[in-house]
Amino acid sequence: MFLGKSISLLGSYLYNFAISLYVLKMTGSGLSFSLSLVAGTLPRVIFGPFSGVLCDNFSRKK
Repeated sequence: MFLGKSISLLGSYLYNFAISLYVLKMTGSGLSFSLSLVAGTLPRVIFGPFSGVLCDNFSRKK
């Protein structure tokens, strides 16, 4: 389970970086590159802890 989750997270981060590189190539703007990296990472950082607490409060048997 841990290995599968690790591979999934690695793929997500690589995909986010690849999309950001694509934006850099298309626009040539470092600002657009950094904003696309932030836009891909910031929701995980902000909503991750809240979603973890929310999931822990519900019964898994239901």
